[in-house]
Amino acid sequence: METAQTSVAEGVPLCLSAGAPPCVDGCPAIHLVIGLDGTVRAANRALEELLGYGQSELLGRHVLEFVVPQDSGKVLEELERGTAGQYVRDLEVDVLAKDGSVRTLLLAEHRSAAERKSAGEAIALTGVDISERRRLRQVLGEAERRMEEFQRLRWLGRLAEGIARQFGDVLTIISGNAELLQAGRPGRRERDAAVGEILRAAGSAAALVRRLLALGRTGPAPQRAVDVHRLIGDVAEHVKGDAGRGIEVTCAAEAAACTVAGDAEQLRECLLELARNACQAMGHDGRLSFATEVASAGDCLFHLPPDVGLDRPYLHVTVGDTGAGMDAPSRQQAFEPFFTTDGDNGHSGLGLACVYACVQAHGGDVRIASRPGHGTQVHLYLPLMDARLGALPAAQA
Repeated sequence: METAQTSVAEGVPLCLSAGAPPCVDGCPAIHLVIGLDGTVRAANRALEELLGYGQSELLGRHVLEFVVPQDSGKVLEELERGTAGQYVRDLEVDVLAKDGSVRTLLLAEHRSAAERKSAGEAIALTGVDISERRRLRQVLGEAERRMEEFQRLRWLGRLAEGIARQFGDVLTIISGNAELLQAGRPGRRERDAAVGEILRAAGSAAALVRRLLALGRTGPAPQRAVDVHRLIGDVAEHVKGDAGRGIEVTCAAEAAACTVAGDAEQLRECLLELARNACQAMGHDGRLSFATEVASAGDCLFHLPPDVGLDRPYLHVTVGDTGAGMDAPSRQQAFEPFFTTDGDNGHSGLGLACVYACVQAHGGDVRIASRPGHGTQVHLYLPLMDARLGALPAAQA
């Protein structure tokens, strides 16, 4: 087909080649033709009206004269790509209008390399003004940043309040019993009782410190081979001894592979915490269940790490109960420090926050499925140990 002639000197930008989108004044989209030397060869009326320049002010000038300095580098890079015969794709660039305002354009090339060559080695770009879209994107980004900051401050506030309350209770017990000992000479029984209360309070404080340290632990967990099925069996036996006769404990450890790389003690405490929460939710009767299966990363992870493929195998561990369940607001706050649905019952409220931190440290993910009256299922996803890590030392029993 015959190439349409464009008279740049006359300032009438027409179609540069047959089959290409016509670069005519009536087109609402932006059309811009740039030579490989960077000079503007053609522009349509949409671009003129957007930037406020006439044809005589656009043609023959280097494109960088209209680009903000911060974007000059990527424009030059795209010109180099064009010189090498490659396409210009999705070039987002800020340009200066005649009145000094900045507009954001999204440009892309619409001709093949052969068409470009036959038309005189020029890059024909078509684009749209996305200034408003970019502004909205920035507004949304700022709103998200403020929301994240609000959530962080809320998290820190709850953490500080919980620590103060927990240690306040401990200090009240210690000081009260110390005053009792100081006030006179109690009998041996009273003295032993007071000392016992002090020791129990100190033990509670020590346990709280350990949980806070676990919550604040950063970095990946130690890399040791851990048999999760064995951990589940240990935890199930422990719970059977403490939960009472009314609670049935079942295990369906059916995953073909169950070895993960991590810290056995951390994972055991994680499973114990979930079991304790389940028993508390059920009271005196119900069913606590453990189940495992193998799942792929693409099926189980909300956010895939950049180095994890969709087919990466994960161990899916489910800890379920037949308790009262949780409503949506409770589910959303379940992993926040010191959040608890059990009221003032002496529990720290750090359990699920520590579970979340533990699973994250092992490169996994955790979710909660629950609704009032239908129990709760906590789903843990832990990356199965890579065959290449088979030489890792086994965790101590």
